[in-house]
Amino acid sequence: MVTNQLVFTVSASRRGHTSKLRRVLNKAGIITYYTFTVKGYMENYHNFATSARAVQEQMEEKDYGKVPSDLHDKLRDLSREPEQMVEHIEEILEEGDLPFLATDRNMLNIPAVGKSLRFRTIGITRAGRRILEYDHDYTRTHSPIIDKMGKMIIVESKPITSLLEQYRDLGEDLSDYDSLWGYSMGETETMKPVFWYPEFDFKVTEEFTNLKI
Repeated sequence: MVTNQLVFTVSASRRGHTSKLRRVLNKAGIITYYTFTVKGYMENYHNFATSARAVQEQMEEKDYGKVPSDLHDKLRDLSREPEQMVEHIEEILEEGDLPFLATDRNMLNIPAVGKSLRFRTIGITRAGRRILEYDHDYTRTHSPIIDKMGKMIIVESKPITSLLEQYRDLGEDLSDYDSLWGYSMGETETMKPVFWYPEFDFKVTEEFTNLKI
């Protein structure tokens, strides 16, 4: 099974780009896995698309490819016959009346937190850069150490206004992004059935050591 991870740069984050990419990849038998926001350090200023845009894409665009629960078994079985991937994907698309399969998860990979889109806006700088409080992805298992680590505070490298100016320079209709300002918090999506691990025939210990900070 072939999967794809998209880096959510300014150009790749334009309205409709990720939806079209998912559709084209699906037609080639490729499943999308992650949509990664560029880390917001200053050296990535030009490429950085804000977390608000990642959530807007998740809620307003990716949602059209959400696979209904009655097709989850077929989605989970995709990897069983990888040589028939194109045909099986097309079957799910037709049965669900979907333009693409929204199997990827929008994420930001942050030191001390890992992959997550669970955040809330807690402030804004005088330059308009949002201050975000990021938390761990609680849809998957972590070491118990995270209970002592707390949350991570980041200051995005770019205000939304600057992102919109870049979109305008790329020929975008800025009215497509009117709702962008309202996305001040996010939640990490659950892993899609196609990526679920099979049940193991053994049990992992629940005892941990060396967890003191």
